[in-house]
Amino acid sequence: MLAGLLLHIFYRTPGNRQLSINIHDVYSCTGALPCQTVWDFAIIFTIALGAGLLIWKEQLAIAGFAIAHVLATGLFILSIIFPVLLGITGPLLSVPMVNLAIVTAFALQFPIAIILSLLGALSGIFFSGRLGLSEVD
Repeated sequence: MLAGLLLHIFYRTPGNRQLSINIHDVYSCTGALPCQTVWDFAIIFTIALGAGLLIWKEQLAIAGFAIAHVLATGLFILSIIFPVLLGITGPLLSVPMVNLAIVTAFALQFPIAIILSLLGALSGIFFSGRLGLSEVD
């Protein structure tokens, strides 16, 4: 779900932050990095809250939070550089596309999305204990 949300944000209207890509001093392009809205942050928090409700052991929830972000980042980067991997784009564009994917992946997640996701997972753990959803030992 998180990787899908990151892709949705990436392909939506661009934001105000500019990113310049210089391709071997031959071609230069400037594009906008996508901006996140309050609703995007709310969805990230809700995804983490739901995961925290389902995984009520603290160690698993924290590890799951970290693993989910690593996997979502990997899937996001893979989907952006997929044309490079298939050979659809020329070798001239391969390095800038990989750089764009990596920079955008980290710009979309750090620091606010990571913090909200961690808070959502911890809130889910707390509410699962309060609602009696946790495992009885």
